[in-house]
Amino acid sequence: MPAKPTASTQGLITRRASEIKPQVLRWRWQNNIQLEAAKNASNALADSQDVISKYPSLKGIFGFSSVSFPGAAEAVEQSGKGGQVLVTGLSTPNDMKKFVHNGNVRSVVLWNTIDLGYLTIHVAKALATGELKDEATSI
Repeated sequence: MPAKPTASTQGLITRRASEIKPQVLRWRWQNNIQLEAAKNASNALADSQDVISKYPSLKGIFGFSSVSFPGAAEAVEQSGKGGQVLVTGLSTPNDMKKFVHNGNVRSVVLWNTIDLGYLTIHVAKALATGELKDEATSI
């Protein structure tokens, strides 16, 4: 759930991701992963609700912005699927406090675009190559 596909940080993530695209696409296919992008940051709640409806067996949502993450968390809360649909992403502590306290969000990533871009690609590559296992808690 990126804020919008044209955001500068999304461009960086897209450029870096293109370097490992074949491995990520193969990993997505093997693990039945679907990617959905929010049409607009102001519609994060509605877009997340649409994704939850579209994919009844949805396992998780990652919000790539401080707007899309709270919207996704709110959608999961309203759907009653807290604990079934895991939500994580990038945001500020104050925006996510409610969702952490009520158990709908277990972790929040704070912004540092350079480090975060590197980490995102590092983790995606580790997932694609099998280096990172589903049960792993660190990399």
